[in-house]
Amino acid sequence: MLGLYIHIPFCKSKCKYCGFFSISNFDTDIVKNYLHAIEKELSVYTDYLFDTIYIGGGTPSVLDYDELENLLKAIQKLNLKKLKEFTFEANPESIDETKIKILKDCGVSRISIGVQSLDNNVLQFLGRIHQVKDVYTCIYFLKKHNFNFNVDVIFDIPTVSYKKIYNTLTKLCDLNPNHISAYSYSYDTAFLSEYKGDMKSHLIEIVDFLKDRGYHRYEISNFAKKGYESLHNITYWKMGDFIGVGAAAHSMKNLKNCRVRYSHPAEVKRYIENSFCFDNIEIIRDEKEILLENLVFGLRLTSGVELEIFKKLDILDLLSYLIKKGYLENNEDRVCLTKKGTLFLDYVQEYLYSNS
Repeated sequence: MLGLYIHIPFCKSKCKYCGFFSISNFDTDIVKNYLHAIEKELSVYTDYLFDTIYIGGGTPSVLDYDELENLLKAIQKLNLKKLKEFTFEANPESIDETKIKILKDCGVSRISIGVQSLDNNVLQFLGRIHQVKDVYTCIYFLKKHNFNFNVDVIFDIPTVSYKKIYNTLTKLCDLNPNHISAYSYSYDTAFLSEYKGDMKSHLIEIVDFLKDRGYHRYEISNFAKKGYESLHNITYWKMGDFIGVGAAAHSMKNLKNCRVRYSHPAEVKRYIENSFCFDNIEIIRDEKEILLENLVFGLRLTSGVELEIFKKLDILDLLSYLIKKGYLENNEDRVCLTKKGTLFLDYVQEYLYSNS
């Protein structure tokens, strides 16, 4: 599998919880020049066979009609014969039926909507600029044009009761998305911290709640109907190859005897000036380090990792300890997190890193 990620860093406003690179101070000339740099970089990949494409941000849906069409036309110049999934991120307030039609006509197969909450007071607290009505309008048009879509939701929000969280989840399930990504407000991904008190039971209840409504948990913070898992993101978690295009975008390539990682600088101006400028080039030649990365990232998936990785790393003793603690379980030739273990993933990862 080979993935292509394209970063569109423009946002109407910066959400206070967001850790991704984005800018809110930009004009049409900056966008035009940035998209030209994107097209220039994409031109070197015309012979690559991509399995997945993901346009993220930032907020890609802030692009106007012409900008959006120009970006998608540049992508259509690539070899898309093997393409299995093409995802586009959007916010409810900046996408309309015309943009949805453009995306459909240009081969986008999946839309990821930044819903976050279906409570206007919570949205205001989060710094979101859309309202609940925008979500319903957006999803109405997605369904009208038969789009496969994901919704992002944030839980564990300070001062927000779990009653409101469940209310949002219930309404989202009623909208019948094929995929739900549930993230914690306090951390980059859900279920990572050693939560105290009732928090643990609430997290388990959320998992069971979504399961009862047909969404199986296939990754620590992602839930999908069968057959609608995010192929692009699975490539990340399985440490597969991917190419990142645009400011702050990361790439990774697995070669015969090493793993190579590199990224573009997180500066729009520098990227416009030179779309082939890379920072943080890292070459990993140590097989043990590569296997350990495969292990800790692979444990994010509910399918787990092969037992053979623990054997190759000679850490069966660490596995035994984590099994005794109730965090991992060994199912024949695979090792995965237990339900309890999903609440302590950060601890499990740190323990494996520190003791391997």
